[in-house]
Amino acid sequence: MNNITEKASDNGCIDETTWSFSGYGGPCCNRIMGKPGVNKGGQTVMLYDVGRHYPRAYFHRHSQVKKDPRFTTQGANEVYELIQRVKLLLKHSLPQFLEESNVENSKALPTSESNKNEQPQKNSTSSSTEPQTRQVYNTRPHITADNHFSGDAITSYLGENGFGYTCTTRRDRLPADIENRYLNHIRQNDTSHSRLKIARYEQPIVAVKRVDPTPTTKGYTKVITSFQSTGTTNFTSVNSLPSCHLFVSKKERGRGNDKRVWAIEYNEARQLYLSTYWSVDAADKMIKFCNIFYYCWKYWHSPMRHCIAIVCVAIYEMYNEICDGDLDPEWAVPEKDQLSFRDFWVKLSEQMLQYTPTNRRYKGDASMRRCTKERRNKRKNPETVEELEAAIIPSEPDLGQGLTTELLRQAKLIDRRNIPRLCNQKDGSFALLWKHFSQMKMQTNAAYCNMCEKKTRWKCMIYMEYCCILDN
Repeated sequence: MNNITEKASDNGCIDETTWSFSGYGGPCCNRIMGKPGVNKGGQTVMLYDVGRHYPRAYFHRHSQVKKDPRFTTQGANEVYELIQRVKLLLKHSLPQFLEESNVENSKALPTSESNKNEQPQKNSTSSSTEPQTRQVYNTRPHITADNHFSGDAITSYLGENGFGYTCTTRRDRLPADIENRYLNHIRQNDTSHSRLKIARYEQPIVAVKRVDPTPTTKGYTKVITSFQSTGTTNFTSVNSLPSCHLFVSKKERGRGNDKRVWAIEYNEARQLYLSTYWSVDAADKMIKFCNIFYYCWKYWHSPMRHCIAIVCVAIYEMYNEICDGDLDPEWAVPEKDQLSFRDFWVKLSEQMLQYTPTNRRYKGDASMRRCTKERRNKRKNPETVEELEAAIIPSEPDLGQGLTTELLRQAKLIDRRNIPRLCNQKDGSFALLWKHFSQMKMQTNAAYCNMCEKKTRWKCMIYMEYCCILDN
């Protein structure tokens, strides 16, 4: 996704996405708790853009993960691994990232090991190699996550590296330097009690910690927001909250006589979290609608199907971005005429069923059984097609200019390996082309055009190929 987009959103969301598999899957398959309809399978931690369901980074969750000694919990270590991938996507920051990685590796190693190994250690996340994807982040993004990815160590690490972070905090991961009696940490069994309802409209408890920069780290501000909602709620924010106080938001549901209006308590931390923590959950809902499924005892087919569904969701977001006119105002489509995800998925399925590998438009088509069974005189040489596209298509001027002398010259181009798109003689005339036109015969049965795949009854009797240059 990073290779085909110009820039990423400044806000991201981290959460796990789950694929189900009930058989043996080695270290990739485990018992899944708390996921409706899934009791065994695998999970992948994803970083999505907020606003568009574009995946930016991922990290597979399995039993063979080697945790960084600074982050002992699973969620904190996964955030650390994702941040290493995000650093490679930051524009104009690769040399600085490589220097920071060497410093982090020296800190992570024990003193005895660092003295034994005089050579610099390689980073486990392959950060010392050149990035293979485009750098799409103009600034270090703000990231939102749930309480599984909370922890004092990871929030401090993100602040030292200049990232923004907002997450809900588990009661057993509250900051150690604040006594629990000053925060909402007791679990309430009866959330409908009148005292709890009144406490929702009290000002939140806010604790602020400012850390000065050092020669190797950046300065940051960490904020703990504790308040009473339907249960005890604690937020940890890093470089994201300028202020925090209680306010009320108006909610409406229904219409006419059935319309209901009520107030819901808010503060800046809760508003920021709820406005950004929805991207992965919304993508998972769309992935479920894709309904890509078939029975197979090989466990690696399950994550592959899940990945195909993620690609379909990203393609639909690209379609929405084009229809909204964000890329080009001339491509904008009114909202009422845009396809819903269901209609888009049906259209995509129809195109998939109509496509045949004999078109050889994608890599690997020539190796499909449908192509290898063709007669040799009917086959297209894949090398010739790829070389023709590489030699002609990139050097063509803008097609919006219409027919130009350069396009005509390239269409008549012929050499030892390339096939011309126009039949011409050495003197530049089109006598051979007119010869083909004179040999066009209408057949009784229709067949697919050799160029555009539309059905036609006209056939060139020289090349014995169907061509729809004439009307049926």
